[in-house]
Amino acid sequence: MEILAEKLHHFKDYLSHCIQEINLKEHGENLTNLYMNHTNQINENVKDWPFMDSIDTTACISAFYLAIVLFLNFFMKFFYEIKLKFVVLCFNMFMIGLNFYVFSAILVTKYQAKDYGLCSTIHRYNEESFYKMNQIIWWFYITKGFELLKTVFFLLRRKFDKINLLHIFNHSTMFPVWWIATAYFSNGAIANAALMNSMLHIVMHFYFVVSSFGPSFQKFIWWKRYIVQFQMLQFCVLILYFSFLLRTKCENPLSENMIWYIIYYSLIHVALIYSFYTRSYYKIMNANLEGSKKIEQYRRLNNDFESENDFKVNATRRRPLHN
Repeated sequence: MEILAEKLHHFKDYLSHCIQEINLKEHGENLTNLYMNHTNQINENVKDWPFMDSIDTTACISAFYLAIVLFLNFFMKFFYEIKLKFVVLCFNMFMIGLNFYVFSAILVTKYQAKDYGLCSTIHRYNEESFYKMNQIIWWFYITKGFELLKTVFFLLRRKFDKINLLHIFNHSTMFPVWWIATAYFSNGAIANAALMNSMLHIVMHFYFVVSSFGPSFQKFIWWKRYIVQFQMLQFCVLILYFSFLLRTKCENPLSENMIWYIIYYSLIHVALIYSFYTRSYYKIMNANLEGSKKIEQYRRLNNDFESENDFKVNATRRRPLHN
């Protein structure tokens, strides 16, 4: 017991020494200074625009989004779906228009600035075009805020099958990720990513518009599965593109760490999309295969039944009549 008491005493002294070594106030000041430094480094062109003074508002909206998703996912299981067909149609049309503006504006701005190469130099040689590109990327960041409503609409309409890990991860992280891109790196390289993603969302929301008109239009959206493939292709192209920037050391405001973050973020999306695609479409293929087998089995049984009836009818016809 004395040995145990002595060891406990030594352990207590060791803990006290560790606590004295850790200066919590100093660490708190370091974190505050780091936060202030990043806030002061925000692009001057965008710093006074809505939501751009700090990431706090964007982070709070994303956190509130997650809370709303958890609440509605539980709450709507006890209630009937809310009819929002017209609201959702207007929302999808609005998102098509907004993403088309971003897509076309990026192309026009890059053309006017003669920024054709993979190593974008729009941030160095053309202040007017750089300012325009900042505006466009800010609008693209705003689209990511509007995209959060899509999840809310799904839940209010009790479309729980649309809510999965890929959907939640994508929507909850894209909004703050694009705040960072807009605040610090709104240049030609980031614009290339926005260009691809806006084109994808034009196609995606067009699919939602067509599908909202009912079963009679289902034959026109046979290409639904290719949207998921396009999503995966988009992130694969982004990985290759930013790997190219990393390899060639292009002169752009993106730091090497930021490029690696983008690559890792894209890899996570590729893994989630691939998992979703295999689970969803292989399940449909298996279901169709099982359905085909059941139909074939039914046809065989039906043919056997018809053959047996034909045999009985013919036998009756050949039976001799008794006087």
